[in-house]
Amino acid sequence: MIAELLQEIAPNCIIDTKQENSDCGFSIKVAKDPSWNYYIVFTDGLSNQPQDVPEKYDAFKKLELYFCLPDYWNFEADGWPVYWLEKLAEIPQKNNTWYGPGDTIPAGDPPQSLSERFPANHFMLVEPLKVKDLLEDPIFKTAGIQFMGIIPILQEELDYKIRNSATVLMARLVKNNYTEQIDLFRQAVCRKRFLNFF
Repeated sequence: MIAELLQEIAPNCIIDTKQENSDCGFSIKVAKDPSWNYYIVFTDGLSNQPQDVPEKYDAFKKLELYFCLPDYWNFEADGWPVYWLEKLAEIPQKNNTWYGPGDTIPAGDPPQSLSERFPANHFMLVEPLKVKDLLEDPIFKTAGIQFMGIIPILQEELDYKIRNSATVLMARLVKNNYTEQIDLFRQAVCRKRFLNFF
C-alpha cells in the first residue's frame, strides 16, 4: 500500500522490494526517483499492525520506518540499512512495545559499529526532515500513516542525548546541517570537552 501511495505522489520513482517479512506482515522496499538525490529504504505494511500508543502519541499509531540514503549508496558494499530496518521494524510486535520520536535503539547487544567505515552504534527515530514534503504529503495524512526516519548516532551522541534530551541532540544535528540522510563521513556533533575550551 505504501509503495502505491508513494507512486501517486512521485509517478516516476522506481520501487524495488528488498526483503519480505511474513512473520510481522511487512516488506522492505527501496524507492528512487530521477529528481531525488537520495534513496528511501522503507517499510511497507508495518502500519497495518497499529501500535498501542498513549493518547498523546496517537499520530504514531500507524507507523512506517525509513532510512534516507545518499544517491551514491552502494547496497552491495553497505547492505546494513536493509538488515537493520527489518530488525528495528520487528521490535514493536515482538516486544509488545511502541516507537515514538526520539527513541533510541542499540545496534546489537552489546552495540556494535554498523560497519568498519561507520562507527555509529545506535539509532534514533526522528520525524521527517529532508523528505518532509514527500512523506508528510496529504495522501499519507489522509490514510493516518506517519513516517519516522532512522538516524544512526555515535556513542558520544547517545551519551549526550541521555544527559540532555533527544530534542537537544536533534538541534545540534540540525545546527551542523545534518538531517536523517545518512552521511558515512560525518563527525560527532558533541565531542568531549577539554577544560571547557571546546
